[in-house]
Amino acid sequence: MAEKAAEFVEAWIEENIHATGYEPEGDASEAKEKAVACWAAADMKGISRAAIQKEVGDLVERMARAIESVNDHEVSRQVAKDKS
Repeated sequence: MAEKAAEFVEAWIEENIHATGYEPEGDASEAKEKAVACWAAADMKGISRAAIQKEVGDLVERMARAIESVNDHEVSRQVAKDKS
């Protein structure tokens, strides 16, 4: 079940985390909102929070990393576009 939990979370991130700008330093409100939404979706699929915690770790931290990553990717994309 844990592997299923990790796959679910990564698929959820792919579908629901988009470049919208960085969170202010020390503000994890967007990451918390995304974690709550992901937990709700996981509950609907029968995936427990315990399974997510075991495989993914702290879901709020995972969402914060995902938000930063998609924003970093978008910045890199824009820089490359500007250089062309």
